[in-house]
Amino acid sequence: MTYVTYSQEISTLSIQETTPTPTVTPTLSDESSNFIISAGVGMRATSWNNWKKTWDHTTYDMTSTNHTIIEGDLSIPKISTKIGFNLQQDSGDLSKIKQYAGYLGFGYLSVKAERGKFTGTAHYKGLVSSEQSADINFDQIYSYTELDYNMAGVLPKGVQDFHYLGLRYTKWQLPSEIILTQESKAYTVIDPDYKTEFYSFILGEDSFTNELLYNSENWKPGLDWIRSYVLGVGYGHCSVGSKAIRAAKSLYNLTMTETDYDILAGHISGQLGPMYGLALGGLRMAIGIAYDVNFLFVGKSPFSSQGMSLEYPAIDSGKAAVDTFPMFLYHGPIFRAHAAF
Repeated sequence: MTYVTYSQEISTLSIQETTPTPTVTPTLSDESSNFIISAGVGMRATSWNNWKKTWDHTTYDMTSTNHTIIEGDLSIPKISTKIGFNLQQDSGDLSKIKQYAGYLGFGYLSVKAERGKFTGTAHYKGLVSSEQSADINFDQIYSYTELDYNMAGVLPKGVQDFHYLGLRYTKWQLPSEIILTQESKAYTVIDPDYKTEFYSFILGEDSFTNELLYNSENWKPGLDWIRSYVLGVGYGHCSVGSKAIRAAKSLYNLTMTETDYDILAGHISGQLGPMYGLALGGLRMAIGIAYDVNFLFVGKSPFSSQGMSLEYPAIDSGKAAVDTFPMFLYHGPIFRAHAAF
């Protein structure tokens, strides 16, 4: 089960993976049970970083945050059906739900959805227009929807119930610095309404809960490892907001030649750490602590009008090309405890 969180101060894409990852199959589940119920709790401490290029003028307020995790699952092996949810709350105020996610699965296929809010402040040290602010407080919504296919029967026995393939659609919005290039010169403006959406192919695994919840025949108590990851490569587009377009005109007398352009996106998340399993009659439990790492990269597509060239393109006087490559990393320890019966 992988997790996506967002910070009260700032969160990017959540791409910190949070939706439960069901992989129950008709052949590997314990069909002698009418249903399997599970519940889990956890704690997460998250720190944030973003990469800056030499010409960047923007920094983000990203303080460490703590979240409480509550989750649950219901599996009906005889009809290969499962449903689950995941909530992330502010540890200082459990009434504040920061993110929620869920899934519904039949047989080898599962549909997931996640929605969360991220807030924070972007500090821009460049020139701003009269309608802009150098310090931008934002309160944005991110979301993704995903269709997964369990690879049981495709991979060798023993690892087949830990992997899945999927297709994900992601939307997010974050104030970003826009780089304008014109005749080998570079200028920057801040865009408070910079939007990104993309589709990505993903490959994932979650060794913490799969056997515990859905593969009781192979589950064994004792010391083991949490090995969870999601790898994604995507293609989509970014759009520049109207305030940034007007700022380029008023500050530099430049007209953007492109305000919506194709991008490549990559996202990686993973958890690694020790876990211990217990069996008490029909109750199966697992407790573990791991380090969680999440990375997001967005870059201009080679199929866009300017390609992926690192050189400033030659643009007619009075016009400018657009470029921006946000990259974020958020990471920290996570404690997980889960029980199924």
